[in-house]
Amino acid sequence: MLKVLVTGGAGFIGSHLAEELIRNKFEVIVVDDLSSGQKKNLPKAAVFKKMDIRSPKLIVLLKKIKPDYVCHLAAQVSAPKSIVDPALDASINISGTLNLIKACQGLKLKKFLFVSTAGVYGDNEDLPTDELVKMQPLNPYSFSKLSVENFLHYFKTDLGWPTVVTRLSNVYGPRQKALGEGGVVAIFSESLLKGQDLNIQGRGFQTRDFIYVVDVAKGLSQAMLHGQGVYNLSTGRETSLLQLLQALGEVLAVVPKVKYVPPRLGDVPKSCLKADKARRQLSWRAEVPLTEGLRRTLLWFKKSSIKK
Repeated sequence: MLKVLVTGGAGFIGSHLAEELIRNKFEVIVVDDLSSGQKKNLPKAAVFKKMDIRSPKLIVLLKKIKPDYVCHLAAQVSAPKSIVDPALDASINISGTLNLIKACQGLKLKKFLFVSTAGVYGDNEDLPTDELVKMQPLNPYSFSKLSVENFLHYFKTDLGWPTVVTRLSNVYGPRQKALGEGGVVAIFSESLLKGQDLNIQGRGFQTRDFIYVVDVAKGLSQAMLHGQGVYNLSTGRETSLLQLLQALGEVLAVVPKVKYVPPRLGDVPKSCLKADKARRQLSWRAEVPLTEGLRRTLLWFKKSSIKK
């Protein structure tokens, strides 16, 4: 059985990827420091190792495990936090990744998958955005992700490393945290279920490309197995925050109560990615419609609130 190491595998996206890999008969080893992930997210068949990716012990662990594939999702993922503490962001996202790469040296890896972000494109007017447009990151978080992409490009072209990069649009679904920097779907879902007002930054016309997490997990698995280069994983469809609210309200059969607040500084007005390359080369496409994905997400939040 082939082994896959998933860093950040106890997190929102990582745990869904771990499930997808196990369904496909891989042996999954998860490395996570649980700073944001939760052990309860892990599938029972996954082997769990609590560890920071910056730890020198990571080198010893990988020599022992000898994974066939590495899927790297562990990261500091908050753009606002990266602005407040860019040194911490760089320490985790850049230095941590380089430590992981060092730990992989000497292993006969079939593929090193890195999960990047749509944030590397910045405020790009070419929508939907493909993988070849100019990179315009707007915050330290996006800069750190792009820096890792550049490091991996070097390792691939100069050292022959088998690397692949995926850039994700706005992922939503079960297990996403409804915190201040969490995904807007998670924040809106929890507020709606509590009967609270929903804060809309600006006028709600800003758009995002919302993709269901299970679709993303399948895309990551396909990229790990068959990918070369860089791929967007997205739906290719723009949805405004007001349209998102309407869809959530229809699923719950309620009229959302909206409170408009000042727009967040540096917020990108429109974001949408083109996933044609992934469709051509990976035979992958996002399959879950937004309304169905929201229904599943709201059901999960309902069940989670009952358990609490």
